Amino acid sequence: MKKLTALFALAAMFALPLSAQKSKINSGAIAVQGGDIAGAIEKLEEGLAKPELLGKKEAQINKMVAKGHWNLYKAYYTLATDETQTELREKYPDYLFKALESLEKATEDEVAGKSYRSQSILGGFKYNVWTFLYNDGVSKFNAGEDKVALKYFLAADRAYPEHFLTNRMLGSAYLINKDSAKCTSYLENCIKIFKAKYDDSLEGIEEVKAGDAYKVDYSQLSYIYQQLIVLQEAMGETEKALATAEDGIKMIPDDNEGVKRQELAIYQAHPEMVEIAEKKFKAALAENPDDNNIRVAYANLLEKNKKPEEAFKLYSEAYERDDQSLQANYGIAAYYINRAAIESEKKMKLKRDDEIDAADEVIKGLCEKAYPHLVWLHNAQPKEAEWLSQLVNITPIIGKRDEMELYGKKLGELTKK
Repeated sequence: MKKLTALFALAAMFALPLSAQKSKINSGAIAVQGGDIAGAIEKLEEGLAKPELLGKKEAQINKMVAKGHWNLYKAYYTLATDETQTELREKYPDYLFKALESLEKATEDEVAGKSYRSQSILGGFKYNVWTFLYNDGVSKFNAGEDKVALKYFLAADRAYPEHFLTNRMLGSAYLINKDSAKCTSYLENCIKIFKAKYDDSLEGIEEVKAGDAYKVDYSQLSYIYQQLIVLQEAMGETEKALATAEDGIKMIPDDNEGVKRQELAIYQAHPEMVEIAEKKFKAALAENPDDNNIRVAYANLLEKNKKPEEAFKLYSEAYERDDQSLQANYGIAAYYINRAAIESEKKMKLKRDDEIDAADEVIKGLCEKAYPHLVWLHNAQPKEAEWLSQLVNITPIIGKRDEMELYGKKLGELTKK
């Protein structure tokens, strides 16, 4: 009998580790219920450290693992909801990430996690974790902690995939972290999510659109479209950028001014699209007749397409509305200087003195008209060599040699630096 007793004792000894691991999971679960969060985390982490000791069969192990992670999720999530847990928050600074990870592991097994999945769905637990991750991410982002914020937003995306605001902030975070490709991908996804979420064909969509969530999401669209247009154009996808602009103008009819300006900027940068561009600019001016930015941008487009007279007319209109406009002063000055240059070329072919004298008068008149605008430009941008160079060229023509010396001296000092 002594040998038999010894065998039973030996079997009990081998069972101790198995029993101890289970005990830690069970006692950790009890600690969570009793509010002993520190003890719960410690016991549950220890119990889950060696899952192979939680049972003899795979189903038993999976059941205990799911139970352990379910209670560990509760413990870590308590740190998010209970602001008095300052010491534990400092001890476990990544408690939100651990809460999400434990929730994922508690619900991942098809059989062992079934009950926990149901509870999680009914209780909106993943959405709750998303809320904390997203809000903390925004706080980090606003504080300039871009890389840390990105970590929070990526976790938020795991907790609640395809969320409009998460994708919007991921786009911004990747933009600041200089990853244009990922930024573009998330911003494009934002638009897809918005369109699917607020599809007019959905039942009860009128009520949904009357809610605060729609207003918040809608208010972000102008930024999303504008940023996306800039990125697509920068990556050489001009047609795609224009398509995005067109879509944005339709999607946000009462908040699309910024998108329209981005569209005009693209046309302005592509003179080869002049026919379509002119129609767009004319329509924009008709809609916003007091907008000088559109007017000078249109003038610049015409200038690039060798339509100086039409461009000059727009620059002059802009100057009449705002004589402090840099673009208008530049456009007018450039027009007169270019005209003077053309007349100078013609003069070189003349032989009769009277014709030469007449040409000189025309050139002088053009330079006199350019002069006040060049002086204004120099005063506005005193360190710009171009204005000084032009003033040095035209002042002797209009009989202001003393000024030529002054501007020449300034130009010399500027170019030495």
